[in-house]
Amino acid sequence: MADSEEKFDVQIALRRYNGDWEALRRKLKDFLADSPGLLNDVREAVFYGYRKRLERSAYRLGWALSTLSAKGAFEAALQLEDMARKGNLSQADRVYLRLKRELDELETILWRVGRDTETTLA
Repeated sequence: MADSEEKFDVQIALRRYNGDWEALRRKLKDFLADSPGLLNDVREAVFYGYRKRLERSAYRLGWALSTLSAKGAFEAALQLEDMARKGNLSQADRVYLRLKRELDELETILWRVGRDTETTLA
């Protein structure tokens, strides 16, 4: 479970929503619906080398991740945003792959947390 807590700390996220499980569950559901499109925007910007688009896309994804206290994925998105801002995309593909891996793992955790909270709330 420690690895899961490093990817997503449910207690920190819950504090951001003042202990409101229902609000957190809604946020998780929204994120899971929106994150594929956000990640696709980042992927295309990295692939085509669109620096400004990468900066904006990585910022939007990073902001969404920050509201969930998803440290690893947030740090990867922040690194891509910073690389784009500085105009150095030489390692962007490597960082993108790390971001994708982090998001894949995070998605599994969020589905489980959302399911478990739904069962708890029922």
